[in-house]
Amino acid sequence: ETGCGRVGRICRVGGGNCVCWYGKVITICFENKRKNDRMFGSPTITLILKIHYKVKDGGQMIASGESEALGKNVVNKSLKMRSRDGENWEAKVSIPVSETLLVYRYGYIIGNKSRFEAIQSVRSISLEGLKKGDTVITRDTWRSPKSNVFVSTAFREAIFAASPEGTNSRGRQDSALGDKSAATRWTEPQRNSVAIRFTIVVPRLTHGHSIRLTGEHEKLGKWDMESTLELVNLGRNVYSLMLEIPVDEFPFQYKYCIFDKEGEFVFRERGTPRELEAPTDHVKFLSVDESFKYENVWKGAGVAVPVFSLRSSRSMGIGEFLDIKLLVDWAAKVNLSLIQVLPVNDTGDNPSPYSATSVFALHPVYLNVQEVAAYTFGGEDKVPYEIKQEIEDGLSSFNGLEEIDYTSVLEKKDKILSMIFLGGGNNILAEAECKAWQERNSPWLPGYACWKSIMAKTGEWVFTQWEHSAKDVPRLISKDSEFYDSVRYHVFVQYNLHLQLLSASNYAKAHGVALKGDLPIGVARYCADTWIDTDMFRMDWSAGAPTHGPPPAQNWDFPLYNWDVMKQDGYQWWRRRLAAMEEYFQAFRIDHVLGFFRIWAIPAHNYSGLLGRYDPCPKPITRRELASIGIKGKLDRYTNPYIHESDVAKKFGESAKFVVENFLDEVIDEKELYNLRDEVSTHERIHTLIHDPMYDDILSEDQRVMIRTELCNFVDDRLVIQDEEDPDKFYLVCHMFHTASYKALKDEELKTKLDKLWHNFFWERQKWGEDGYEKLSAMQDAANMMVCGEDLGAVPSEAYEVLDALGILGLRIQRWPIKGEWGEPAKYSYLSVAAPSCHDCSTVRQWWIEDRGARQHFYRSKPDKI
Repeated sequence: ETGCGRVGRICRVGGGNCVCWYGKVITICFENKRKNDRMFGSPTITLILKIHYKVKDGGQMIASGESEALGKNVVNKSLKMRSRDGENWEAKVSIPVSETLLVYRYGYIIGNKSRFEAIQSVRSISLEGLKKGDTVITRDTWRSPKSNVFVSTAFREAIFAASPEGTNSRGRQDSALGDKSAATRWTEPQRNSVAIRFTIVVPRLTHGHSIRLTGEHEKLGKWDMESTLELVNLGRNVYSLMLEIPVDEFPFQYKYCIFDKEGEFVFRERGTPRELEAPTDHVKFLSVDESFKYENVWKGAGVAVPVFSLRSSRSMGIGEFLDIKLLVDWAAKVNLSLIQVLPVNDTGDNPSPYSATSVFALHPVYLNVQEVAAYTFGGEDKVPYEIKQEIEDGLSSFNGLEEIDYTSVLEKKDKILSMIFLGGGNNILAEAECKAWQERNSPWLPGYACWKSIMAKTGEWVFTQWEHSAKDVPRLISKDSEFYDSVRYHVFVQYNLHLQLLSASNYAKAHGVALKGDLPIGVARYCADTWIDTDMFRMDWSAGAPTHGPPPAQNWDFPLYNWDVMKQDGYQWWRRRLAAMEEYFQAFRIDHVLGFFRIWAIPAHNYSGLLGRYDPCPKPITRRELASIGIKGKLDRYTNPYIHESDVAKKFGESAKFVVENFLDEVIDEKELYNLRDEVSTHERIHTLIHDPMYDDILSEDQRVMIRTELCNFVDDRLVIQDEEDPDKFYLVCHMFHTASYKALKDEELKTKLDKLWHNFFWERQKWGEDGYEKLSAMQDAANMMVCGEDLGAVPSEAYEVLDALGILGLRIQRWPIKGEWGEPAKYSYLSVAAPSCHDCSTVRQWWIEDRGARQHFYRSKPDKI
């Protein structure tokens, strides 16, 4: 996969026999190589890895990589390093001469926790030119995860890549400034000399600038800025230079510096000069891997806006992808570096951008139909008259409205696009570029198009009611299928959406503005994704958020991800999802990033979300724990709903007798208490039964609603939830203190112990750090975008450590501080997105107008900040 940027990874195209190396594809017959090595033994070189990094708490430093000698990226098989002081680490390993490129990274293990240096910053050492018996020593520097931010495409392809002329400079920035082999291939040094390979990561390099080396040695110009040595650009912010220095001329001092495209000196590294000492034991090859030291930190500004808000005279009733270009023009003029949008995936009839019917498909409502027509028919002047009339009707009908008429706009665009497709869509689908795009998107595109077609015909969202399954897709897209034309229409629409969003993205990059997308935490329960990849989802559960105050909790009605299944193939579903985003965005926001640590998992039959539990739950409550605080023997009093006859009378009034006779049973040996009958034991069953036609002549609609509501409240009124599979595992309810069951407890000692157990269960005993680290590092590894996490709400303590360890930016909203009344932007951690508001709260202006008390309090407490 030429230019894919996954340096050193095994390429699965071609049977896994290719390794990508800076845009070149090296084909290796691994099977023949292994046979040859077993028969004759493989000639090797010796690699001595050295790095200075202080590992706390007695941790173990490791080196990990694709090479078998480095454990093939398996943590517990990685190369263990030695250290006498916990700071200076060293390891020796033999590498087959046939391995011309070694890609590796450092990490450390503390207990069962492993952490690695920057994932997106590729570290490699070329072994080209070395022969059997040679030894190479490295002097490596730990690459802070913070550097993930600056080597992302947000900076490499947009913010630091734009030329003054406003043209797309991606190709020029990642192209070599010289012959790469001169900076990667070793040559035998002269007698009593050392061949040195200097490699440095320079994350914040503006377009046209170059990296040079200066120093006290004669070959480095003796600090003369007119005699510096230019490093070769290897791509992905990595620069390198080969140099040969006599042994007796060590040590020497040096620094890296930056020059502009006219060759003028800009600045050099901060701090004291670096110093390089000669390698020991007569080693002739020395690899020095470092990171550029900047004087100041970089900060930038951006704007967040939904695409649908970007209405212009050219768009039809709603903001469109091409309208992003107008915002880019403004952003570039006022020196904004980033534009953040809400999700832009297809949501069908639902206007919420967080209810996607496909995480891969784009929303047809954002298409500019005039551009589609001109493209399809070969120019605006060739568009048929009747299509022009429909377009004019849409523009005049919707562009004068104060608010978006979402449904009408979507229907109008669908009608126009259908007319365009009938007139020339098949010609577009037959073009070579379109065919190539379809092939690249074949894992999801045919299934999505079938899903849209079947749903349109049947009008039924619940695909379990369909006669067709995802296994029928090959037949459904065939020429003799009744859905053939409809499928091709949806492919045509998606292709045009791809072209228009890609055009807007390239325009933004050319002007130094990065586009930041939004990755919703969930998908709609019955959508194309769950239809195509059902085994990737736990359809009998819903995601949400708990309440630790009064009911209700939040139930988002998204199915849970089946992480165990996703892990089996290395999270390929997520990798495909992020690869799709990366075509258009250089950064993305992870909605509810805490969901990748743990999610509030709710049985699908519990609509209120109150009977959920955190998933995973590493430490559920045991039967022994309950017994230790006095809850033992028969547990029905705590696991069943608490229904007292006085509550029945109070809640149902005149309907109380009817409710008791039809839905409740008396509890044996418990005076004045009832149990729910099985047919009303869940919210789902209650909703189904209460609307049964048999009650039409008995209950009014108001009575149905009242009885349904109160019965559902009874379902939630309990203290303990017993695990569905293991009867010895239990979970406390999130709203325990607000239940009638808790308030009815008369044993104060028991209540005190229960309070303590509740607090321990929710706030102390559960640890999700490693779950979050594994999932998020896999996502970060899947794409080169800058990653930002929405980490608002009840955040587990270890989440901040994980986000920082991965170089993922957190979100800080001034009105929702982690501590105190107001956030202090000057005190935020460096890896932060600071904002006065977000889409989950009012804008600053709305807040200023609507909440006069808070406004006045803020003004008085921060008079010097206003």
